[in-house]
Amino acid sequence: MRRAHLLSAAVLLLCTACSGGPDRDSGQSAKKAVDHGAAVRAAIERTSADSARVDEKIELRSADSPTTSVFAIAGAFDLAGDRGRLTVELEDSGMDPVEEIFVGGTVYVRGSRAVDEGKWASAVRSEALTRYFLRAPLNDPEHLLRQ
Repeated sequence: MRRAHLLSAAVLLLCTACSGGPDRDSGQSAKKAVDHGAAVRAAIERTSADSARVDEKIELRSADSPTTSVFAIAGAFDLAGDRGRLTVELEDSGMDPVEEIFVGGTVYVRGSRAVDEGKWASAVRSEALTRYFLRAPLNDPEHLLRQ
């Protein structure tokens, strides 16, 4: 099965949706916007029917602290089958990686500080809250497509 890099696809979709600028073309920009919308929807549909390899690094920096936290997230996701497995690691923390398994509307998590050692916890994906701008709750790749 063809693999796509989900983050790149999301960025491409965002760039495609936002490309172009104000021009004085008597309605041509409105037509372009409609065409871009159709292209974005078609790309989302194609991506949703495929699988993705997730390899990303996220840097979080608080306005209150000079410290930067770097999360490395890696794994595979079958978007069509609505299932996947990710490993989330806080670099240079000395902590064990967190495992996330997505099955349908549920994510199972092991290794989080909020979960007892060796135990699995679960959460409803649709109820997860976004805590950081442009960071999917629960690191959920499908959240990017829904956005």
